[in-house]
Amino acid sequence: MAGVAHSVRREVPRAARGVWRAVAVTLVVLLLSLVGLDFVLRFWAERWLAGRVEQNLALSSPAEVDLEGFPFLLQVASGSFSSVQVRLGEVRSGGFVLDGIEMDLEDVAFSRGALLSGGDADVRVGEGTGRAEVGEAALNEFLHGQGVAVNVDLRGPGIEASTTIEVGGEEATATAIGPLRLRAGALVFEPQRVRVDGSFGVPTASLSFQIDLPPPFTGVRYTGVEVTDGLLVLDAVLRGSAIPLG
Repeated sequence: MAGVAHSVRREVPRAARGVWRAVAVTLVVLLLSLVGLDFVLRFWAERWLAGRVEQNLALSSPAEVDLEGFPFLLQVASGSFSSVQVRLGEVRSGGFVLDGIEMDLEDVAFSRGALLSGGDADVRVGEGTGRAEVGEAALNEFLHGQGVAVNVDLRGPGIEASTTIEVGGEEATATAIGPLRLRAGALVFEPQRVRVDGSFGVPTASLSFQIDLPPPFTGVRYTGVEVTDGLLVLDAVLRGSAIPLG
């Protein structure tokens, strides 16, 4: 009898180990399935957002969207992404051409139904920062379109502005070098001196300009400007922005 009892006592732990092993395998399979679903849904959401941005802004090159945070499924359930990185190519806004935009966004709210169905939606941004690049040719095209008869050479850290002036039948080129500033969302150039290659002088106002910069969408406010060789770089903040994706 003692031998039988001893045999039973050994079989019970072995059976329990089998149960726990089966439970562990099931949990691992479930976890891997959730991770796989998380990855697939993240990829789908990134492509959905990128496609909608491309369509709404009429982009000529693909948009890139990276959705941060894990697990992604919880963000979908809450209808809010904790962090989103967006990179865009050429964007046209009110005659102003931005050659490239990078945005780091936080607290991005969206419609769960639109995400799952791939339909139209508005994406609302809690806050974020952005950085846009403008080429020299695009800047001059914008200035001329706004009636500013000045040609700008982006030299860094400032600019060289030039224009042709005619006085009394004599034609001369006026040139000024100075910093380009951002004031209340407008590009401002106010040179201190003007150089003229003719026999007459001209006022600094002949080369000064102040031109409003149209934002690519609502809720964007330009905060800074930097000039490098051939390139204008604009810094911006986003608060309460609504980006229509339809």
